[in-house]
Amino acid sequence: MPTLFATVSDVVTDLDRRQASSAEIVEMLLARIATHNPALNAVVTLDAEGARRAARAADAARANGASTGPLHGVPLTVKDAFCTAGLRTTCAYPPLRDYLPLHDAAVVSRLKAAGAILLGKTNVPWLLDDAQTDNPIFGRTNNPWDLQRTPGGSSGGGAAAVAAGLSLADIGSDYGGSVRIPAHFCGVYGLRPTEGRVSLTGHLPPLERQPPAIRHISTPGPLARSVADLGLLLRVIAGPDRRAPSIAPAPVGTHGPMAAPQVRLAYAPTFAGLAPSAATCAAIERLASDLAAAGCQVDAHDPAHDGFDAAAAREAISVISQAEWDAAGWPELDPTASVAESTSLRAYAAALAERDRLITAFQRMFDRYAAFICPVTPTSAFAHRPKGTPIPCDGRLLTYRQATASYTIPLSLLGVPVVTAPVGWDDDGLPIGVQIVGPRWGDAHLLAVAALVEQVTGGFRPPPDRER
Repeated sequence: MPTLFATVSDVVTDLDRRQASSAEIVEMLLARIATHNPALNAVVTLDAEGARRAARAADAARANGASTGPLHGVPLTVKDAFCTAGLRTTCAYPPLRDYLPLHDAAVVSRLKAAGAILLGKTNVPWLLDDAQTDNPIFGRTNNPWDLQRTPGGSSGGGAAAVAAGLSLADIGSDYGGSVRIPAHFCGVYGLRPTEGRVSLTGHLPPLERQPPAIRHISTPGPLARSVADLGLLLRVIAGPDRRAPSIAPAPVGTHGPMAAPQVRLAYAPTFAGLAPSAATCAAIERLASDLAAAGCQVDAHDPAHDGFDAAAAREAISVISQAEWDAAGWPELDPTASVAESTSLRAYAAALAERDRLITAFQRMFDRYAAFICPVTPTSAFAHRPKGTPIPCDGRLLTYRQATASYTIPLSLLGVPVVTAPVGWDDDGLPIGVQIVGPRWGDAHLLAVAALVEQVTGGFRPPPDRER
């Protein structure tokens, strides 16, 4: 049997070698959920009987020499923002409390086609609109490292479930940091793929007779306990979708292991003009030193030197998000919340043009560097608090937006792939992650760089209180 914190790749190997059955793994996870979910509130819709039936079918097929794909018989969870046919999908929005979709979201369809078993759905904030996870339907999700702290948001339930061993992996989604922040706060790996790599069909169901809410910026992405799992899951969920013709048809591909002397990396602890906590700075400097000791060439370098303007990026994404949310019929909801009134078509077009300029400027860095490393947020996971409440950072009080969006939002605008990886812990024993950023469409190459970082740092470590 796999260990409690086995990776998806480990489980696939054990299943292929007949060292475990899908039914056994489902029961192991259901037992973990029964024990730990009451305190965490990470899994909010559980399909125990459906998972058991699917596991028995997967085991029977394997016994007959059949396989449905690379995730044959592997149980996973998905964020409660993706439609799941016949299984409740709420987006934490009370009017959708009892919504039973007729069809699966594109990523759910691809998971099932690859043989995965849907174990359940993980918690989110109201309409995914927060960097914490709390809502009027299911309540608050707690961080497995400290129940008095947030797991982040909006994929907070998924990150908490993966960190605590309630799920092997989860499929989340990321607009302003919704995969990256929870991965950082919970000490797991997260991937925001290149925008346009993975279909959003079936994500955040649109209002009746309204266009989809998101045309740019947002993307599904996995949360897992290893970089290899991120790559495996990305190759499953990525690819063309007839319902979303803008999705790239090109395969993700793979990239072999990278030798450290061949890798040149840039890093900036104060990216986007904001100094993080001393613990975060120390973790990033220590990572840079360890990577250099392993043979990488590591340079302190800020993308501002290449003409990238983080403040302009924040303004552009605010205009784009306001315009697209307005068009979708959600006038009360703006995920970047800095433009108070409806946006004109002229302003929207100008923001898209500015986005192109900023992408070009940022991409120049990758003529010299394989990847760029920067913080995810200025602090580790903070204590639960009302949305908008200032957050302390080494004696300073940061605004809520400074503390949750300063480093992630500018990268969201660019559509670049980003891996969040745990690299250290603060004085309270809370995980500290970094963003490892690659060029657009360089997902496979970025994952190879992230695997090198994982090798240097030692990889995932479970929360002490969840190790049994």
